[in-house]
Amino acid sequence: MLTLRLLCFIVIGALIAGCAAVPNQGYLAEGRYCYKKGKNTLCTTEAVPATTVEANAKQFARATGDHIVWITRNGKFDTFGKVTVTASGREIDTFPQTVSRLVVAPGALTMAIPNRTRGQQVVTISGEAGAQTYVDLTPDVGLFRTYFSLQQIAEKEGRQKVLAGKLIKAS
Repeated sequence: MLTLRLLCFIVIGALIAGCAAVPNQGYLAEGRYCYKKGKNTLCTTEAVPATTVEANAKQFARATGDHIVWITRNGKFDTFGKVTVTASGREIDTFPQTVSRLVVAPGALTMAIPNRTRGQQVVTISGEAGAQTYVDLTPDVGLFRTYFSLQQIAEKEGRQKVLAGKLIKAS
């Protein structure tokens, strides 16, 4: 009986010590968001929107004179880390299970992935004032390398992906 208790204490102690050594995943004190990948922790360079801003954004209110573009990234088996998407010259960093919300002027918007693609990956979307467009950053997970592609998705699927992700950029 004493041996069993001692073994239980050792196992519980090891579990507690292991949890204390896990790097932070989620919000940091200065407002940045981190994603743990293996032994490394990757963090946003800028502060992310507050949870109240995220909750308001995920109500999908229409912007009267602007076009809203949602970039989702929550594909299965996607654990790659940071992938940058450009939207008409602006750089948007993405992490697994995250979402970015861009408010842009109506009209054409060219989006691209500068790296991690098979060839040049460019998508041009066109949006009207008050419209919302959903663009998914889809991983193609291979044995030695992960590639990504951009594709516009339907509103129903887009909203589901937005609700499942963590908002890390709202501009």
